[in-house]
Amino acid sequence: MERHDLRHDLREADRSGVTVRSGGASGADLDTFVRLARATAAKFDNSDYYQPGLFQDFVLALGDCARSVELSVGDRTIASALTLTDDTRLHYWAVGYAQRDTPGYSPFYVAFAQVMREAWASGREWVELGRRNASFKRRYGLSPRVLRAYFAEASSPA
Repeated sequence: MERHDLRHDLREADRSGVTVRSGGASGADLDTFVRLARATAAKFDNSDYYQPGLFQDFVLALGDCARSVELSVGDRTIASALTLTDDTRLHYWAVGYAQRDTPGYSPFYVAFAQVMREAWASGREWVELGRRNASFKRRYGLSPRVLRAYFAEASSPA
């Protein structure tokens, strides 16, 4: 059923004239990404993760490993996703999407499908989909994994 729903959303987005632009994050409209991401994250009381100005500077500092996928209808961006890449992985890092005004399809699902297309085209061995939404991952046959990060204090030269 899930794949049927995803195909339905892709067809409806196509009928609505959704266009996709992907490339390096340096060419993306990061101000619009932050606006959409903050609105999306507000549902989870997490808007401040996307601090205007600071977040855009951080993404640009990542250089070539940060990429974007932007969905638009006419001149209006309805979803914007950021991915991080290394030699073996594409990590679907963050997404912001319009909460309304997209009749018949979900910009979140269409963005997911476009990011997955990018992942397959990249030839990378692994695709990571962030730290949340385990039920969504399972629905599409993916395996949620616990995300861990370890930090060590750098020792000063002797």
